[in-house]
This record gives sequence, structure tokens and C-alpha cells, in this order.
Amino acid sequence: MLRASTIAVLGAAAALGIVVGGGAYALVGDDRDPMHPTASPPESNATRSTAAAATSQAGQAPESTATPALTLPSSADLRSLAKQVAAKSRGRVQVAVIARRRGHIVVASSSGSASTPFRIWSVSKVATTIALLEAHGWNRRPGRALRADVDAAVRSALVRSSDCAQRQLVVELQEALGGIEPARKAVQQVLRRGGARHARVLDRVSAAGSGCRPLLERTRTPDPYRMALQLGTAEWTITDAARFGLAIGDGTFPASVTRRVTGLLSREKEHSDDPFAHGLDVTSRLDWGAGQAFRGLSPAYKSGWGGSSGETPTFVTEQAIHLRTPSGDYGIAVTFEPPARPARDDPGLTRAPAALYQLLRGVRQLLEL
Repeated sequence: MLRASTIAVLGAAAALGIVVGGGAYALVGDDRDPMHPTASPPESNATRSTAAAATSQAGQAPESTATPALTLPSSADLRSLAKQVAAKSRGRVQVAVIARRRGHIVVASSSGSASTPFRIWSVSKVATTIALLEAHGWNRRPGRALRADVDAAVRSALVRSSDCAQRQLVVELQEALGGIEPARKAVQQVLRRGGARHARVLDRVSAAGSGCRPLLERTRTPDPYRMALQLGTAEWTITDAARFGLAIGDGTFPASVTRRVTGLLSREKEHSDDPFAHGLDVTSRLDWGAGQAFRGLSPAYKSGWGGSSGETPTFVTEQAIHLRTPSGDYGIAVTFEPPARPARDDPGLTRAPAALYQLLRGVRQLLEL
């Protein structure tokens, strides 16, 4: 049986004349959480209250009477939501939700397989930052302080999604660890520790383009124009992205790293300060997707997008999200692929902002947040 919130979503779709098409979905449970042994829809709040009262009458105290239990949407509900959004946006969408590090993950794809890999794009800036802070000895407490220009690059990469700042961070990571291959392995390990089991960091490298030189020449990074990893070309799946979203803030990484990263990822997004951007990096509202759909909940999230050049099979816009609630933490990931590539790498030239907002608003309703 669908929840009232889901019925409302379906009712709205019917009112708009949305046609529901074919799709694919799955409940991944190869690391089953004993708290969620089946794929059944989560209990309602009323059911939990009745169970708590019965336990209390039997002479045993309920686990909690103040905080509702952590729940997941059912696979059927998430599949319906993905189909609706895909039909309205005329694109392909994916969504995955996980609530515990080793718990069930519910995933839905409006079409095709949810196991098809796609590029990590700018979400790689989060993994790069974590690897760099750890290379500087950050653990329970901050380790060696980053130079002022590197610290500014961290902020620019995570809040502004600056590509030039990311290049500086990658070069700094290579410098700290002794080369390209150790840096690649460090980022690969960060993703694996974050639950991205299928993530694959490639050894693709490039020299700095002319567009970043005006910014890089002002830094103190040794030879910032050298060959550096193109970490955005790493690949992962939608389940990888959701697990990594959870790991960003659930204690997987050292406390000092988690505080720094989530503190920046939960800030209001700003336009890129890349010299070549000129405000054309994102031409839609800057809080598109998670920032808009989870307003008031302070989500820590990073967006990624790319593929207009035709090098990849499709243009993909994605978000990996860590959401903290009174009940506990969620990891959420969403993607949108438009039917045609935009002229440049800008989600605002596609229906991605609206599609991801609708998808995440539906997830919020299903989670009753």
C-alpha cells in the first residue's frame, strides 16, 4: 500500500497528464542490515507507535519514544517516482537512498540498468579534498594547516565547483604523496572506504590548459601547470554515489575531515571563480536539486555534470547528498540524462534542475521529512 505522501505525488502526476513508461529498479541487499531484512515498505509512524505501546505494556521499555525510527522508501514507491519524473522531463533519471552504512540501499532507474557506470565529474572534488586533508595528517583533530592559497582552493572547489581550484588540489596531492600514481591510489581508497565499491579512478592525466593559467600563476603550488590526474573521468554507479553521500558525514572519515568537508558542502553554492567561467558554469538557480528540495534541512551535497563534448555516451548531471535528520543520516544520489546534449557543460541548458528538484522533493515526501 502506498503512503499518503506517495498518493499525493501520484495524484499530482495524474493531474498533469504524465504518462508512466517502462523502467528498472532493484533493492540491493548483498550487505543486509538486520534492521531491514526484507524489501517490504517501511513502517508508518502509527505502526511504530502501536508497537512501542505493546512493548511497554509487556513490561519492556521501547527503544525510543521521542525520535522516529530511520526508514527507507519502498522499491515500488521509488520506482513510481522515477518513472513520473522521467516522463515529465523527457529524460532518464536514477535515484538511490541508503540509511545505514551496511544497510539496504533502494535504487530505481527510469530505464536501462542502474548498474551502468557514469563519470563522477565534479563529485571527485570531495574525494580529492578528503585525500589531501588526510595526506596532511588530519584525523580526530586537524593536522598540518593548509597554506592559505590551498585552503582557498578547497573552498572554491567544494562551494564554487571550480575546475582550476581542483587542478591545484590534485597537484598538491601529487606533491604531498610523491607522484601521480600514489595520488590516484589515495583517491581510489577514499572512494572505496566511502562505499563506492564499483568506482574506478583512471590514470588519465593532462597539462593545465590556458584557461586556468591566470588563476594558477597566483598560487604557491610548485609547477601548477604540470601533468595532473583528471579525476573527474573516474567512473561509478548510482549506488556508489549514494553510499559515498552517506559516508561524507556518518563518521566513515576522520572527524576533523568530516567537519571541514560537510561544513563547506552545506553552504550556499556560488558561481565558479574559474577565469573562463564568466557566470556561465550554471545558468539556473544555484540551489538547484538538493539545495532547493531539502531547504531547511541543511543538506551537504556536491553536484557533478559533463558530457557535452560527446566523449561519453550521454550528458549526465548528478548529485551525491548527505542528509542528517533527527532520526539519523541518509545518503542519497540522483542523476538526470537529457534526450540531447547541451551546447556546453551547463545543467541549466537542460531540464536537469527541475527534474532533480522534483525527484528529490518526492524522496523527501517518501521519507516524511
